[in-house]
Amino acid sequence: SAYEMAAPITLTGDFEIEIEFSTINTANQIFLGDSNVTSMYFNIGSTKIEIWVANVNIKFTIGTQTPHDGKLHKVKYKLTGTSLEVFLNEISLGAQTIIPYTGANNFIIGNSNVADFFFDGIIANVKFTDQSGASDVITTFNLDQATANIEYSQENVFGSEEVVNGD
Repeated sequence: SAYEMAAPITLTGDFEIEIEFSTINTANQIFLGDSNVTSMYFNIGSTKIEIWVANVNIKFTIGTQTPHDGKLHKVKYKLTGTSLEVFLNEISLGAQTIIPYTGANNFIIGNSNVADFFFDGIIANVKFTDQSGASDVITTFNLDQATANIEYSQENVFGSEEVVNGD
Protein backbone atom coordinates (compact mmCIF):
# COMPACT_ATOMS: atom_id res chain seq x y z
CA SER A 1 0.00 0.00 0.00
CA ALA A 2 0.98 3.64 -0.32
CA TYR A 3 -0.20 6.89 1.22
CA GLU A 4 -0.64 10.06 -0.83
CA MET A 5 -0.29 13.34 1.00
CA ALA A 6 -3.40 15.52 0.93
CA ALA A 7 -1.51 18.74 0.21
CA PRO A 8 1.82 19.42 -1.47
CA ILE A 9 5.00 20.37 0.35
CA THR A 10 7.06 22.95 -1.51
CA LEU A 11 10.80 22.39 -1.09
CA THR A 12 12.07 25.95 -1.67
CA GLY A 13 15.29 26.08 0.31
CA ASP A 14 17.02 24.25 3.11
CA PHE A 15 15.06 21.23 4.35
CA GLU A 16 15.31 17.83 6.02
CA ILE A 17 13.28 14.71 5.35
CA GLU A 18 13.41 11.89 7.93
CA ILE A 19 11.88 8.46 7.36
CA GLU A 20 11.73 5.57 9.82
CA PHE A 21 11.43 2.17 8.16
CA SER A 22 11.76 -1.57 8.51
CA THR A 23 12.26 -4.08 5.69
CA ILE A 24 13.97 -7.34 4.78
CA ASN A 25 13.67 -6.77 1.03
CA THR A 26 16.92 -5.69 -0.68
CA ALA A 27 15.35 -4.79 -4.04
CA ASN A 28 14.91 -1.13 -5.03
CA GLN A 29 12.02 0.31 -3.05
CA ILE A 30 10.69 3.87 -2.93
CA PHE A 31 10.33 5.68 0.40
CA LEU A 32 8.83 8.84 -1.13
CA GLY A 33 7.90 9.75 -4.68
CA ASP A 34 6.33 12.66 -6.49
CA SER A 35 2.71 11.86 -7.31
CA ASN A 36 2.69 13.93 -10.50
CA VAL A 37 5.90 13.24 -12.42
CA THR A 38 9.24 11.54 -11.88
CA SER A 39 10.83 14.84 -10.90
CA MET A 40 11.78 13.63 -7.42
CA TYR A 41 11.86 10.37 -5.52
CA PHE A 42 13.93 8.68 -2.82
CA ASN A 43 14.62 4.94 -2.73
CA ILE A 44 16.71 2.28 -1.01
CA GLY A 45 18.38 -0.67 -2.69
CA SER A 46 20.68 -3.45 -1.54
CA THR A 47 23.86 -1.33 -1.39
CA LYS A 48 22.80 2.25 -2.11
CA ILE A 49 20.29 4.92 -1.21
CA GLU A 50 19.30 6.77 -4.36
CA ILE A 51 17.62 10.09 -5.01
CA TRP A 52 16.21 11.19 -8.33
CA VAL A 53 15.98 14.97 -8.61
CA ALA A 54 14.72 16.42 -11.93
CA ASN A 55 15.68 13.12 -13.60
CA VAL A 56 19.25 13.18 -12.24
CA ASN A 57 20.24 10.08 -10.26
CA ILE A 58 22.33 10.62 -7.12
CA LYS A 59 23.66 7.55 -5.26
CA PHE A 60 24.94 7.17 -1.70
CA THR A 61 26.64 3.90 -0.71
CA ILE A 62 25.20 2.29 2.43
CA GLY A 63 28.52 0.79 3.50
CA THR A 64 28.65 -1.76 6.32
CA GLN A 65 25.23 -0.96 7.78
CA THR A 66 22.46 -3.54 7.34
CA PRO A 67 19.15 -1.68 6.96
CA HIS A 68 17.39 -4.73 5.51
CA ASP A 69 17.27 -6.73 8.75
CA GLY A 70 13.62 -6.16 9.70
CA LYS A 71 14.49 -3.72 12.50
CA LEU A 72 13.64 -0.04 12.73
CA HIS A 73 16.08 2.28 10.91
CA LYS A 74 16.05 5.97 10.07
CA VAL A 75 17.15 7.67 6.88
CA LYS A 76 17.52 11.45 6.72
CA TYR A 77 18.00 13.70 3.70
CA LYS A 78 19.39 17.16 4.49
CA LEU A 79 19.60 19.90 1.87
CA THR A 80 21.69 22.94 2.81
CA GLY A 81 22.02 25.32 -0.12
CA THR A 82 23.02 22.99 -2.96
CA SER A 83 24.60 20.32 -0.72
CA LEU A 84 22.48 17.19 -0.20
CA GLU A 85 23.69 14.98 2.65
CA VAL A 86 22.18 11.58 3.44
CA PHE A 87 22.26 9.90 6.85
CA LEU A 88 21.42 6.31 7.76
CA ASN A 89 20.89 5.74 11.49
CA GLU A 90 22.51 9.15 12.20
CA ILE A 91 25.67 8.19 10.25
CA SER A 92 26.46 10.36 7.24
CA LEU A 93 26.72 8.53 3.91
CA GLY A 94 28.22 11.66 2.36
CA ALA A 95 27.09 14.79 0.59
CA GLN A 96 26.78 15.75 -3.06
CA THR A 97 26.14 19.03 -4.81
CA ILE A 98 22.79 19.14 -6.58
CA ILE A 99 20.55 21.58 -8.36
CA PRO A 100 17.56 21.50 -6.00
CA TYR A 101 14.09 20.79 -7.33
CA THR A 102 11.85 23.53 -5.98
CA GLY A 103 8.40 22.49 -7.20
CA ALA A 104 5.50 21.54 -4.98
CA ASN A 105 5.31 17.82 -4.36
CA ASN A 106 2.22 15.78 -3.58
CA PHE A 107 4.42 13.01 -2.29
CA ILE A 108 3.31 9.38 -2.18
CA ILE A 109 4.79 7.66 0.86
CA GLY A 110 5.84 4.15 -0.17
CA ASN A 111 5.81 4.62 -3.97
CA SER A 112 5.63 7.23 -6.75
CA ASN A 113 3.11 7.83 -9.47
CA VAL A 114 5.06 6.21 -12.30
CA ALA A 115 7.49 3.73 -10.71
CA ASP A 116 6.78 0.16 -9.65
CA PHE A 117 9.12 0.06 -6.66
CA PHE A 118 6.54 -0.14 -3.86
CA PHE A 119 8.06 -0.23 -0.38
CA ASP A 120 7.98 -3.80 0.98
CA GLY A 121 8.03 -3.34 4.72
CA ILE A 122 6.96 -0.71 7.23
CA ILE A 123 7.31 3.03 6.94
CA ALA A 124 6.60 4.18 10.47
CA ASN A 125 7.05 7.96 10.40
CA VAL A 126 7.88 10.63 7.87
CA LYS A 127 8.97 14.11 8.94
CA PHE A 128 9.53 17.11 6.67
CA THR A 129 11.39 20.08 8.19
CA ASP A 130 11.39 23.28 6.13
CA GLN A 131 14.37 25.34 7.30
CA SER A 132 14.09 28.11 4.71
CA GLY A 133 12.24 30.63 6.94
CA ALA A 134 12.91 32.43 10.20
CA SER A 135 12.00 29.28 12.14
CA ASP A 136 11.63 25.61 11.22
CA VAL A 137 8.26 24.37 9.94
CA ILE A 138 7.80 20.66 10.72
CA THR A 139 5.21 18.36 9.14
CA THR A 140 5.08 14.83 10.58
CA PHE A 141 3.12 11.79 9.37
CA ASN A 142 2.65 8.96 11.88
CA LEU A 143 1.47 6.01 9.84
CA ASP A 144 -0.97 3.74 11.69
CA GLN A 145 1.08 3.14 14.84
CA ALA A 146 3.32 0.94 12.69
CA THR A 147 6.17 1.00 15.22
CA ALA A 148 4.16 -1.29 17.52
CA ASN A 149 5.07 -4.13 15.15
CA ILE A 150 8.80 -3.45 15.00
CA GLU A 151 11.55 -5.46 16.68
CA TYR A 152 13.75 -2.74 18.21
CA SER A 153 16.43 -4.71 20.00
CA GLN A 154 18.00 -8.11 20.39
CA GLU A 155 18.04 -7.83 24.18
CA ASN A 156 16.03 -6.21 26.93
CA VAL A 157 17.24 -4.33 30.00
CA PHE A 158 16.98 -7.45 32.19
CA GLY A 159 19.31 -9.71 30.28
CA SER A 160 19.98 -11.25 26.92
CA GLU A 161 16.46 -12.40 26.06
CA GLU A 162 15.17 -11.37 22.67
CA VAL A 163 12.49 -8.66 22.65
CA VAL A 164 9.91 -8.98 19.90
CA ASN A 165 6.88 -6.71 19.42
CA GLY A 166 7.36 -5.16 22.86
CA ASP A 167 6.95 -8.50 24.73
